Amino acid sequence: MALEPGSGPRDSDLVQSSNDGGVSALHPRLAPPPVRAAPTLEQRFNTVAVRVAPLACWRAHDMRFAFASSFPKPEIRTEMRSLKKLIDFHTIVEPATKKAHPPPLSVFGHADPTGDDESNKILSGRRAQSVYGLLTRDDALLESIFSKPQGHDNWGEPALRIMVGAANPTASQEDREAQVNSARSSAAVRKQLYLRYADVLCVGPDGKPFSVGKQDFLGRGSDPKGKGDIQGCSEFNPVMIFSRDEQREFDSPDETPVRDQENAANRRVVIFLFRPGIRIDPSAWPCPRALEPTAGCRKRFWSDAAVRRANGDERRLYEETHDTFACRFYDRLSNKSPCERFLPQLVPFRYGLEVEDDLPWPLDAILRFASDDGSHIREFKIADGRTVDKLRVFDFDDYRRNLKYRGEVVQGDFIIPLFDSVEIFRVQDPADAEVVLPLPPRTAAETPQAGALVPINFDPGREA
Repeated sequence: MALEPGSGPRDSDLVQSSNDGGVSALHPRLAPPPVRAAPTLEQRFNTVAVRVAPLACWRAHDMRFAFASSFPKPEIRTEMRSLKKLIDFHTIVEPATKKAHPPPLSVFGHADPTGDDESNKILSGRRAQSVYGLLTRDDALLESIFSKPQGHDNWGEPALRIMVGAANPTASQEDREAQVNSARSSAAVRKQLYLRYADVLCVGPDGKPFSVGKQDFLGRGSDPKGKGDIQGCSEFNPVMIFSRDEQREFDSPDETPVRDQENAANRRVVIFLFRPGIRIDPSAWPCPRALEPTAGCRKRFWSDAAVRRANGDERRLYEETHDTFACRFYDRLSNKSPCERFLPQLVPFRYGLEVEDDLPWPLDAILRFASDDGSHIREFKIADGRTVDKLRVFDFDDYRRNLKYRGEVVQGDFIIPLFDSVEIFRVQDPADAEVVLPLPPRTAAETPQAGALVPINFDPGREA
């Protein structure tokens, strides 16, 4: 599809898939620019270079990673399936030899404009590395991320438990505990676990695991630290920037949960797919390596980068104003990508029920979240909860921001109330990513300590 300058399809025509966890889309095919060559009487030739421009894009939202972490959650499997479809769609196969030429990939991690640039550069780079490590089955890279925590990004035992559970869904609790203990003490065991976890997450539409060779990335894997293949963009390219008034309001510690949720669209990992056969010189690639300082990024800033990064009179969205990216290289590379839109996201609400012998949670009971007005009800079978230590954990990720919900367990003709009406979008996420519980509204109570369970008030006389 050749497009005239200033024209092009709508994003809705290009997006291949879009859900709460991510986006995959085609890029508009631009008409090649005219080549102007001066005549000469000598035996010389002009060299025409093809612009490095993406054919397609893929994006994983912040919710596909553990909170403030680079650990990819099992739910990213949905987006990996979409990535495989994009790769296959753009792969060219030679008719005679049947040799396949897949589109080269390049991974970019992005953070939100909170905190300092250097710390965000590291976190965004580590998220890009974790996606790259899964796709390439680079167990050494994944072990490096695990064994060398940075700031709040510490995979630790919660990640081991998630990986063991995903890789061994039918194993008994005793067997899972044994595997976690083994992985905790052995890097060799962890490396095998990363590979099994990658096989669970990186699955194509045919249900089979897939991987991407390092030679199939833009830098062809020629740089040991992934230059041209993996990069972290820190907080330099947000798809949304708050207004001054919003920023002033969010500076209050009480507003941190809302600020973090509003900023979720800025925290993302984007992969661009390029024309099969294209090659770059990694040494000339403008972006610094994933974990290098921000100095290399700043060399590619727009001259008005300070203005672009500043809060203005109104909230600004990149898709509307095209002035929120500080890096001119990334701005031109993304080319108003369908994957670089502001997509408001809900932070998943995770609830844990204790499963002790003296607590009545039969597997045929129902965990129910119901809005006060009755317009939205979400139910889970207790049997379907994810087992974490002595909890059954449930994720409620399609709640509505303008509603209050109560939680209850429905067992036969009775309702066991768990918590009264609460605005779920205001729930604070404790440090322990596996134990997230509802809180009273922020104005009514202080944040409980991470891991504290909500008291259960039994009322067998309350009928369903």
